[in-house]
Amino acid sequence: MDTKKLLILILFLLSSTLSAQIEKTLSNGVDVEFEYDRSDWLVSVSGGASGPSLIQKIGTLEEVLSEVFPEVQKDIAKKLNRRKCWLTLINYSEDKKEGTQKELLDLMANEVGFKWQLETRSVNVWVMEVADEQKLLSKRSKKSSPVEMTSISNSRIERIGTLESFADILAKQRLDQLLVTNFEGFSGNFNIKASGTNTKDIAKDLFDHYGILLKQDERDIEFLVIK
Repeated sequence: MDTKKLLILILFLLSSTLSAQIEKTLSNGVDVEFEYDRSDWLVSVSGGASGPSLIQKIGTLEEVLSEVFPEVQKDIAKKLNRRKCWLTLINYSEDKKEGTQKELLDLMANEVGFKWQLETRSVNVWVMEVADEQKLLSKRSKKSSPVEMTSISNSRIERIGTLESFADILAKQRLDQLLVTNFEGFSGNFNIKASGTNTKDIAKDLFDHYGILLKQDERDIEFLVIK
């Protein structure tokens, strides 16, 4: 075998070994393109795009699956979650989500080599909910402007945006446990400035100024477990 043919063969074997690739149309008509990198060549990178019938995501396995399973928590083995993935779903819509989830996971599991299951766990969480509606509504942005803003310092988090977006930032920046929210009926942007260097002070500030209750509780939470 000459050198050129040998090189082509080596590159082919490497590509098949270092990545898992799927191109398939699911039973509900959703077209799937998925690639899972098994090498350490990629730097940490993530990104995505979406449209009326399209989802594209580059990131860890957890980040990619969050596009299809946003409502459940993830417990993914570290050895599986440190690699980068590419996921594209075409002809996808919310009404196809339930049918897509299981079939997509089965495809990924077979190609990458993992086992998955959904399970409910009783865990300690932070709960954020509205306790004083009038106090909170007084902080709603007066103009229906799409402009959003975030400012974070050691002692304060300021956010102009939805309550959900504020909760996401607070959870990532200050809380040591999962955050469960209940903001049903409170749409639009709010201007919230939460001050404090610990969760006790932040909880007091949120309640005193915005009527938002932040407390610890035990809840049954659904997890997607992959190992």
